[in-house]
Amino acid sequence: MSDQTVDCGSEANVHFIVQLDAIPDEREDLIASQQEFQQAASRFPGFLSAETIEAAEHPRHAIRLVGIYSFASAETLVRWLESDER
Repeated sequence: MSDQTVDCGSEANVHFIVQLDAIPDEREDLIASQQEFQQAASRFPGFLSAETIEAAEHPRHAIRLVGIYSFASAETLVRWLESDER
């Protein structure tokens, strides 16, 4: 068996997934925070899309949000993650 490296290049779309858990009293603040994060990301070069899913109730937390962010390349995602806007 040989080792193989797959070069996705800088043109491959990449996804960033964030999971946020909160207690019931923090639900509205968590949703507002996630919306602000999405708006900031949407203005950043290389941003493609964002989606927030409210997952089923977690046993230890009343709310779980999962944010899925897509960027044009790993390079643009890293720039976003290292930016002051984030």
